[in-house]
Amino acid sequence: MADHFSAHLSSCRIDRTLFNTAKVMLQLDLSQNEIRQVPSGALKHLEGVRHIDLSANRIKSIFEFPHLEHLLSLNLTNNSIISIETEGLSHLESLEVLDLSSNYIKTDLHLIGLSSLHTLNISNNLFQDIPSSIKKLTSLKHLDISKAKIRNLGYGPFSQLTKLEYLNLAWNEIVQIQANTFQGLARLKTLILDANILRKFEESHVTDLENLEELYLNDNQLLSFPTEIFLKLRSLQKLHLDFNRIAAISEELLRYAAKLHYLSLSYNLLTEIPEGTFRDMAQLRVLRLRGNNLKKFTPSSYGGLESSLIELDVADNQISYLPMLNLSALEVLDISGNQLVNLHSKMFSTSIKLKKLILARNLFSKIDPGWIEPLSQLEYLDVSGCQISIIYDSTFGSFLRAKHLHLANNGLEAFGRNINLETVEELDLSGNYLSDAKLNVKKLRTLNLSYNRLRAFNVSSNSPFALRKIDISFNRLQELRDDLFGVHLALAEVNLSNNMLSQISADVLQSFPNVKKFLLSGNQLHIIQDKTFSPLRSLSELDLSMNQIHTLEGTPFVNCSSLNSIDISHNLLETLTDECFNGISRLRLNLKGNQLHTIPQNTFSRTNVFALEAIDLAENEFFEFPELSLRRQYSVIDRANFSMNLIRSIPSNADVLVNVKHIDVSHNPLTSDAHYVLLGEPKSLRSLYMTNVSLKLIPDLETPFLRELVISDNEISGLAKTTFKRATGLVKLDLAGNKIVNFFGIDIALPRLEHLDLSGNQLYEITKKSFVALSELSTLKLSGLNNLTRMGCEAFRSQKRLNNLEILGYPKIKELNYSCMNIPSALETLMVEIKAPSLGAQLHKMYNPRLKKLLVAGDTLEQLTPTSLAGIRSERLDLIFYNTNLQNLPASLFLPLPLSSNIRLSAEYSQVMHFDPHLIQLINTRPNFIMSSFEGSPLQCDCNTTELYHALINKVDKFSDAGTIRCYTPLILRGIPLVNLQESQLQCDEDGLSRDIVTNDLSRSESNAPAKKDNPFKLDESLFKKPYRPSPTLVQDLVVRKTVITDPPFLTKVDMLIIIIISTVVILVTTISIGVCICKWYNRAEEMPYPPGAWATLPPHVAMPLPSKCTCVRPPSAPCTCRTPVTSVRGRTPDPYQRAMSRGPPMVMPPGINGHHLSRPPSMWDAQSWR
Repeated sequence: MADHFSAHLSSCRIDRTLFNTAKVMLQLDLSQNEIRQVPSGALKHLEGVRHIDLSANRIKSIFEFPHLEHLLSLNLTNNSIISIETEGLSHLESLEVLDLSSNYIKTDLHLIGLSSLHTLNISNNLFQDIPSSIKKLTSLKHLDISKAKIRNLGYGPFSQLTKLEYLNLAWNEIVQIQANTFQGLARLKTLILDANILRKFEESHVTDLENLEELYLNDNQLLSFPTEIFLKLRSLQKLHLDFNRIAAISEELLRYAAKLHYLSLSYNLLTEIPEGTFRDMAQLRVLRLRGNNLKKFTPSSYGGLESSLIELDVADNQISYLPMLNLSALEVLDISGNQLVNLHSKMFSTSIKLKKLILARNLFSKIDPGWIEPLSQLEYLDVSGCQISIIYDSTFGSFLRAKHLHLANNGLEAFGRNINLETVEELDLSGNYLSDAKLNVKKLRTLNLSYNRLRAFNVSSNSPFALRKIDISFNRLQELRDDLFGVHLALAEVNLSNNMLSQISADVLQSFPNVKKFLLSGNQLHIIQDKTFSPLRSLSELDLSMNQIHTLEGTPFVNCSSLNSIDISHNLLETLTDECFNGISRLRLNLKGNQLHTIPQNTFSRTNVFALEAIDLAENEFFEFPELSLRRQYSVIDRANFSMNLIRSIPSNADVLVNVKHIDVSHNPLTSDAHYVLLGEPKSLRSLYMTNVSLKLIPDLETPFLRELVISDNEISGLAKTTFKRATGLVKLDLAGNKIVNFFGIDIALPRLEHLDLSGNQLYEITKKSFVALSELSTLKLSGLNNLTRMGCEAFRSQKRLNNLEILGYPKIKELNYSCMNIPSALETLMVEIKAPSLGAQLHKMYNPRLKKLLVAGDTLEQLTPTSLAGIRSERLDLIFYNTNLQNLPASLFLPLPLSSNIRLSAEYSQVMHFDPHLIQLINTRPNFIMSSFEGSPLQCDCNTTELYHALINKVDKFSDAGTIRCYTPLILRGIPLVNLQESQLQCDEDGLSRDIVTNDLSRSESNAPAKKDNPFKLDESLFKKPYRPSPTLVQDLVVRKTVITDPPFLTKVDMLIIIIISTVVILVTTISIGVCICKWYNRAEEMPYPPGAWATLPPHVAMPLPSKCTCVRPPSAPCTCRTPVTSVRGRTPDPYQRAMSRGPPMVMPPGINGHHLSRPPSMWDAQSWR
């Protein structure tokens, strides 16, 4: 047997005899399987194995690992390990590397005996103290105990680890360090204490660390520079102090730091760099001061570093003037995100070694050639996000040597053809106003022209083997000429999506015959002609989605033998021909959202398509299951999606269902016979989705390999104990939206279940016996239980590895006592309802370092306290307030969270009318803080909203869904995204109140807020994303109630007079207009070329006469519109030139108006799109 073996097993059991003959095997990889216990019986035969990988399995405990004398490394990361027994690993005397990260270990590790171990990773576990057995690992050199809940390090926990060189204690809860904490670590070179709660770090803390070279103190609460530590840390070369509260540095504070090579003070509170601060730091090579409040940075600020500094970062400050640099050794300079209007023409004349220069997000209106001329070694230049409108031919002269040039988001209107781009390999011109681009390149490999206004472009090159990737998406291209690209034989990816192309020919595609990925979605293609893509012999992925394609002529994909993925979803196809996919050997086909009702039997014959691996026919008009059309592919088809059609019956023992592993028939009016065919007949299915198929009774399942079963939104009232007798391998069960009253006793038949959704059922109580047998459960959803009267504190005591918990929407329970619930302290997703008026410490017990998503709902919740989030110390957190009565989101709410955490904040269907100015300031200062959706919040757009408005305009990257921040008052601005307004429209009267609306209590009046949703716990799909199945594509907008004016404003006589005059003029103009229209109608009736009533019988290509010079007989000019825009409810994208932040509120359409037979509002239990 080979010396390396890797396997992906469908079974969680490994036969004892599997490795009987593998004594010479050196490396074994069994990761990402479903192994539930260490396969000791099989592993004991691997006498010579050196490396074993058992990561990403479901191992719970290590009882006794086989004695393997030559084993050097063991990877057990990302399992479910709770404990390691005394004899579990202690006999592996030769083991050198052990990885136990991302498990659930709380207690000691019992690692005594691993005398050769030099690397141990136990990060992302649940330790509250340093495991005692670590003290005995005297050979240890590398130790990682980060991302735990350690608060106190105690006295000398590492005193016996005298060989330790690397220690990582980041992302814990360490408040203080004692004098002898690091005693005995004389060889330690790297110490990481990031993201703890240290307020000071003193000389006494580093007594024995004389050989320490690198110290990380990022994201603590340090108030001053730790000057004294340098008295002991004689060898320190790198010091990281980012995300602290240091307000000053000076020559005096740095007097002992002369040996530092690297100093980072980014995102602190520095306002100035006093003269002479770095005077004695001649060895400093890297200085990072990003994200402070510096207003100037002069030569006196960096005096002493003129000949030594290699990298300088002063980005995201408030610098408005920067004199000529005097840094002769500088290679990397980042001054982006400042307020620079111009630079000295000889700014970099002495910094001729610069290789990377970042000038982005400043106020430059031009690029001075003098900046670039002396930089003969420059490789990377970024001037994106400025205000440059034109790049002249002379801008870069003949001296530009950069390989990477970024000019995105500038507002460029012109880019000269003769611009020197000889050395450029990557060019980014996206997000500008270019209407024409003619580029002459030589070495260019990547070109980005997306989000411009291009109607024409040309890319020519002397080397046909240079260009690899080009992106021209979101432009205004109407046609592709034959000479458009030139010849680019190495071009592998072309993105032409979201343009206005109405046709594409094979002649154009000959310019790039070796392209592998071709994207044409979101255009206006109608017909794909015969042999269109035949020149693309290397094509593997083709996207034609969201066009208006109604015909595939002949064999458009002939010669594309490498093509394996075609997306023609959301088009107008009504039928397919026999030969349309001829010549394809392996295919994954997406036909979702068309108008197909049948498929010819020979379309997918093995002579045309050798292997159809996956097909998506969702959202079409099939009345019958297309069994005959797919029969010839039954042996190879792996995935099939037939959801959202009109299918009623499915033939018994259909060939297609024999080998298919994943099938979705949701949202079809299936009969009871069809239910039995899918559930009661033997199959090898792995996942089955049957949402909303009128299912009332589940027969005993005959699917022994089934892993995922989604039968939500049906009429199931009960489950028999024998239902899952032969489906014991079930991992995911979604029963949401049914009529189930009791789940007791069913859990016994599902020993491996990991995902259970019972939301929206009729359960009356949940006790400690409800899920007692579901010990493997990691996701549990119990929302929208309207009949629930009791949920016991011990309900989840058996779920030791519960990661995702959702419990909200229980109107008959006054308040749940979350603090008494026996919930594991390793939750990653928590969604709860708070019925108290204030959120304080109710959820503290469930907070932990792993928490990544927190959703808090409750229409009685009105206030958030500064301690609401205390205890969350996650690197990434999605924070969502849903359907609450919160009127304000205080900035103090986020004080307990680490400054470097990636936070995404949403407040949907709440009562947020204003944004706290301190919150806006926090958004601007925290680089990783993102504002997401605020759909349904009654924002008051007045003079008090100007700070939010400026943030939306100037900090676009801080708002991921700015289009949801819409005005609700005043009435004239209702529904308009704030980002689409002019600042002059944000007005107040003399009392500081918003104009056009006067109320007694606007913030509390129900009539002045968007209406609550019918069921507040049917959450939007942006919050709940289940894999695989598509949701209905109707968009349900916010229902706005009429505004009630309780106190009408007082009108003076002058106001009344003005109103009367305006009304009189309007009535007069209207009367005259009506008279003129009537006269014209009678005059035109005599000359009408068609008799009355004939318009309805005209052929579709004949348009009504237009009053202007537009015509539909010849191609219209730009302002003309001769066709009715095609509307669709199947998720078609809006105008491609409108950014997401510019979209207005979608139209609310009552059921049946949109013309789709399965129209219904989105449900919180819908699964997601099938890919």
